[in-house]
Amino acid sequence: MSVIDTTSRDISFRLGVFYLLILVDVILTSFVEFNMSQTMDSKYSSISTIVIFVIQACAQGVILIWFVSLFWSTVLLKYGLVGMLLKNFKWSIIYILLSMGLNVLERLIRLLISLKKKSDVEAVIWENVLYRIFYYLRFANLVPFYLALFSVAKRITSPEYYKPSKWLSK
Repeated sequence: MSVIDTTSRDISFRLGVFYLLILVDVILTSFVEFNMSQTMDSKYSSISTIVIFVIQACAQGVILIWFVSLFWSTVLLKYGLVGMLLKNFKWSIIYILLSMGLNVLERLIRLLISLKKKSDVEAVIWENVLYRIFYYLRFANLVPFYLALFSVAKRITSPEYYKPSKWLSK
């Protein structure tokens, strides 16, 4: 009984931290970057942009690592049933990785443009058609991305993924 309680407390803790990390990422993505680009002097805008991008990249990396740690304690990974795990979460994992790739690509394009142009970076960025396409794709994808993270985290913390009898009999 105490092993199950410890495991459920551990899973609840991991899930809570995961939701907190997602909340930090939402705040960084929604408010900080937008406000910084509106209020920064052009002299400091490229430096602040780089700092924000590094912080967001670190946050996304921590979210990805924490996401993998949610899978780590399941019965499927403990017994080496990775194929079953991937079968159950294949499309969710692919979508989340593609969304993170889209985020990195949009950030990389913006970073390259801001490093190339030193004056009036915001005006130059919006003239670039490729950046605008990736920007709108990224922001149109944000809500489904966060919903996918929440739903996969909720599914993986379901008790069925921690009961060996269900999976080992297959």
